[in-house]
Amino acid sequence: MFVGFLVLFVAASATNDDNKLKFIIYHTNDVHGWVNGDKHVPERDALLSDYQNLIEHRKAALTDDEHFFAFDSGDWTQGTGLSDATSIPGEFIFDLAKNMTIDVMTAGNHELYQDACINNIADKVLNELGDRYVTANVIRKKDNKQIGKSYRTFDIVNFGNVTAFGFIFNFQGGSNNITVTKMEEVLENNKNGWVKDALSVQNLRFLVCVAHLPPTPEDGNPDESALILTKLHDIVKEILGHDLPVLFFGGHDHGTYNRTINDDYLVESGCFFKKVGQVTFEMPRQYDANTNKFENLKVNYIETNVKKMQEHLGISADKWETETGKAMKAAIKAKYSELNLDKPIGCSPQDFTREYNDKAENSLYYLLVNKVYPTEKPLVHADSNNIVMFTTNSGSLRSPLSKGEFTYDDVISIDPFQNTFTAIRDIPGTFYHKLYNGKVEVMNALMNSEEREAEIMRERAAKGIVQNWGEFADGHVMKTKEMNSLLKFAEENRGKLLNSEIKQLEWLLNGDLHPTNPFYDSELPFEADPQETDFKTRYALTNVDIPNSDDVKVDIITNSYDGPRIFRALGKYNFQGTLEKTENDTINVLIHYLQNNFKCEPENKDDPAKDKKKAVPYIIGGVIGGTVVIAVIVVVVVVVVRRQRKKKMNRDQVLDSLLEGDSYRQK
Repeated sequence: MFVGFLVLFVAASATNDDNKLKFIIYHTNDVHGWVNGDKHVPERDALLSDYQNLIEHRKAALTDDEHFFAFDSGDWTQGTGLSDATSIPGEFIFDLAKNMTIDVMTAGNHELYQDACINNIADKVLNELGDRYVTANVIRKKDNKQIGKSYRTFDIVNFGNVTAFGFIFNFQGGSNNITVTKMEEVLENNKNGWVKDALSVQNLRFLVCVAHLPPTPEDGNPDESALILTKLHDIVKEILGHDLPVLFFGGHDHGTYNRTINDDYLVESGCFFKKVGQVTFEMPRQYDANTNKFENLKVNYIETNVKKMQEHLGISADKWETETGKAMKAAIKAKYSELNLDKPIGCSPQDFTREYNDKAENSLYYLLVNKVYPTEKPLVHADSNNIVMFTTNSGSLRSPLSKGEFTYDDVISIDPFQNTFTAIRDIPGTFYHKLYNGKVEVMNALMNSEEREAEIMRERAAKGIVQNWGEFADGHVMKTKEMNSLLKFAEENRGKLLNSEIKQLEWLLNGDLHPTNPFYDSELPFEADPQETDFKTRYALTNVDIPNSDDVKVDIITNSYDGPRIFRALGKYNFQGTLEKTENDTINVLIHYLQNNFKCEPENKDDPAKDKKKAVPYIIGGVIGGTVVIAVIVVVVVVVVRRQRKKKMNRDQVLDSLLEGDSYRQK
């Protein structure tokens, strides 16, 4: 009897496993052109073609009880020469993408700064990628064309349907040729249209959000991802009468991160193609409201190292490359050569980190504002007595400069944004100190509340949750009379406030502005390179003293991204001036400086640190060379002796001639 029960138990267990479908999902975000490995980090040797190999081998190994997806959360451009040295920014990167087996891609903010990139996506990429490029909340103004499909639905045999949405955060800092609408509004405005169609497919099991939006928590950062998920769940229940779980694949923060919100799961997978995120889970094949959840969900990250990728799937090196992968690899190498990205520019005497520090001489920011710009003098008026202050924000440099030889591609990777220069002239010293007082970087608090945070704060203010905060989100310093009402409001509503709002209240009530963006003022629980996840935007400044006097005039010279923001901040103090612009690219100035100041030195012939093995050829060569020289001397002396009567040449002339020739051979 016991044996029979055991048999039935085992059979039941096997049947239960057969009734589940396992999902395997690969995810990338913020690739930023890093599709050709990183020659300065040998373990990061995988190309984007290796990722395609990984995808194809993973799909080929699927069983009948497994299903595979690949998603990407945007920001393919503005990172390296392969993404930005082409005639149209991003053109080559998207040519690669069209050959890949990625199920859903979405737009990142770095695709939306330049009209040429936007138009390439709208007019070419969308036709090539079809329903794989999904971005529901970006419109090109000139023809009201949506930059991507609204959603994509997948019909999975013996399981049901999955609908994927794609969108970007409430980004308001891009080209004037686009309009970005908050995704919550897009969902609400279309819930009786395409949103209803997307949710009304037969046997819909779960939803996917592929978003260029951080999946970060509430603490210290307005939780836009949670707001969107709340809106989505409300609409799902309204249309379907029941809820569905959501997988949220985010980006923009450059971190490796995952968390749960109720039955939803949120993931981010790093940046610069350093890792591939892998999410695995199971779901019952048959729908049941009580069991329709992600079971045994696990997240891990695959390093972009060819050997580790091969070991991940147990594929030998000789069977690794697929036909598509081979073609992609050849295209990458050919384009790299065509764009002269391997052209040497110079040799760096040391490693320069991109970690923000305008006081440390090993920081690229120090090098830029204290060496490069003061030497090259972009937009500097030679006949002016104004003090020149060069500045740049702490996100303007994207890659370190490694010791040794560096190439054109290395320099583009440092400054990939195609910025030009701007200058604000004749700023009184007193105005400058209002902008930056030497202790508290007021400039940062004035300018660095991104629009997505500002919009959320305005929305909360409109609902009466917070008063007078829309102005603060724009960088307005509270007046004394407003603080009294704000204090009363804080006492009555403190229990309703976000942690970040409480911090802001404290700063405001203390009459102070925080030195960094208050919305990013907490440690985020994700793991990543701190150089890639330092969101406390600050400004590197030239190391000069500026008196707090109206008799002193200052010219602030910066890039075309920061210039308008600084100018707008000065306007809050009623500064009357103009913003001067130039077409000179910041990267050209950087290249010119590096070529002239970081030249490669010839090898030191007297270096005593030579390896003994390396010395052997030189010893042998010396012996042979010496023998040849002696032989030549003998021959020449004989010839000279024989011709003494015909041509006068003393011994000193003969030796001088020989030594000159020997010296030439050694160079």
